[in-house]
Amino acid sequence: MLFSNHSQQNAMPQTIWALIACIVVVQILTLTPGVLLNDDGALYLTHARNIAHGKPYSETLFIYTTQTARYSPASYPPIWPLVLAPIYFFFGLDPDPFKWLNIGILALLATVVWLAYRRVLSPKAGIALAALIGFNPYLTGLKNTVFSELLFLLLAFLTFYASRLRLGILCGIAAYFAYGTRPLGALILLSVIFADIIDQKKLTAFSLKVGLIATSLIVLQNLVVRSELEYITIATLGEHSIQENFRFYVGIMSIFLAGDMHIIVRSIVLGLTCGLAVVGIWRSVRIRLEAEHVFLAIYGLFILLWPIHQARYLLPLLPVLLLYAVRTIRYELSAVPLILVALIASFGWRPEIREHAPLKFYQRVKVELPIDSVFVGSTPRALALYAERRAARYPETGDVREYLRRLQATHLFTCSQDSADWKQWAESLGHRLFEEDGCTVWKLDASLAQKNDSAAGVVAIN
Repeated sequence: MLFSNHSQQNAMPQTIWALIACIVVVQILTLTPGVLLNDDGALYLTHARNIAHGKPYSETLFIYTTQTARYSPASYPPIWPLVLAPIYFFFGLDPDPFKWLNIGILALLATVVWLAYRRVLSPKAGIALAALIGFNPYLTGLKNTVFSELLFLLLAFLTFYASRLRLGILCGIAAYFAYGTRPLGALILLSVIFADIIDQKKLTAFSLKVGLIATSLIVLQNLVVRSELEYITIATLGEHSIQENFRFYVGIMSIFLAGDMHIIVRSIVLGLTCGLAVVGIWRSVRIRLEAEHVFLAIYGLFILLWPIHQARYLLPLLPVLLLYAVRTIRYELSAVPLILVALIASFGWRPEIREHAPLKFYQRVKVELPIDSVFVGSTPRALALYAERRAARYPETGDVREYLRRLQATHLFTCSQDSADWKQWAESLGHRLFEEDGCTVWKLDASLAQKNDSAAGVVAIN
């Protein structure tokens, strides 16, 4: 056998708790001060604010349009905002408590991963896996944002852990929570049920319990809070081929594994990790089909076929890849080199989003401009959160003037990171009001301020 049969008896709880403490310390030392520019996070925080203040969940002031559907759905799933809501209630928009929350989630993720696989890994390999996740450079950068990815990973591996223990109720609830954090969590549920049916060669009571609990909660969520139909619209707007997605994700995985290191180093790390993972998958699947095997296959196939690629789509595969890579390492091999590599990489990582949110700009908009203003720009969800004004994304195609009329837009805003085309449109359609924090507000000409009845909420522009 590849590993000792006495993995559980030889587990090192004191070592893992010391490692978790080190992970927390490293994450604290790598905190980035201030509010990073994070438009996705702004929508999550708006939902959290609504929950904390007892307002309707979807009243976000962000104006969703079908012409910009690829940019964002009208609302996000509720689980991450529910987690954020108590922090918002007590601390408001102070960014530090949210970062501390992410540090706690990352520490819990490393702990759950160690608990889930300590019976199939040697003690040293289990410690190495927890360290590779807890010190991972990309996850280290994510804790400075308000993205939902860290919680999604925690819930995914809590689901896998519960499935290994055959705890149907916990597995079903965790699978729903993963879905309620990101809709792709449905693939986790399918992986658990499919692997169990193949392994047991029948539909078991465990699979029935998991499926009934998770699907009931999913249906309830879609009836009460939101639906996922907007993601179908997003898919129809995609333009990336399978080959383009593959090349993109290969490059992104090398960044996940080695951060900002030189491309040669990233390529070597990626090649070694994938090679070890293939061996680990082959050896383990010959013994028993696991939910993680199925998830790796169907989730990987899904993101290759999905016509839009984003780096965070690939993230759920990172811990699975590391799991099977570490399972290939023999018991005698020390975990120290892997831990040191992960630690060095985490300190060498720079956050993917380097610009800070223009809070002074948003505050000036909030104070100086009418409350019934309608803005169009590149970060409407952030402006809706911080300035409390209705805002929509600018269109990348179509008739811009007609789009602005349909929205009853009153102002445009541009920021330093915007495209040159959008800046030219703003200059040609309006006159400058003020500039702050690298962002500029433009008042639209009166000829574009014609009123109609199409901007009451969701705007459909075909």
